[in-house]
Amino acid sequence: MKAVACLIGLVVILLVPGNVAATNRTFVIELENIRLSVARIEVDLNDNVSLVIYNNESNPLVLHDFHLGDFGITITSFGGGQVRYANFTANKAGSFQYACHLVGHESMRGTLVVRDPNARTPGPEFLVLTLLAAMVVTLVRARGKR
Repeated sequence: MKAVACLIGLVVILLVPGNVAATNRTFVIELENIRLSVARIEVDLNDNVSLVIYNNESNPLVLHDFHLGDFGITITSFGGGQVRYANFTANKAGSFQYACHLVGHESMRGTLVVRDPNARTPGPEFLVLTLLAAMVVTLVRARGKR
């Protein structure tokens, strides 16, 4: 019976989420020639995210803007050579779109992926431990019938 308890304990340890500390993450996104330099950003849930958004156009009259609406970020048009900043806490998991919304800039899109490190999916080790636990239970029951 001790073996069964140990195996059950191992299964619980593998499946119970642990605490993951939030980290500070900074990303520089350059906007130039109708493209974003960073098309995908990945962070963990509750990370503190800082975005440095740089309009890298050489002409100050070439405008861009930046929107990440799911986190309340709206930066209105700013000219070439200018920098804008946005800070937020990634407090919801999922995939979220950020973009320049100016006409003709439809290709300037990116994705923010916020992972929940506590949302664990059982891996192959869970299957192995489950099979081992079933074998131990079967052996213990067979011994008890003798």
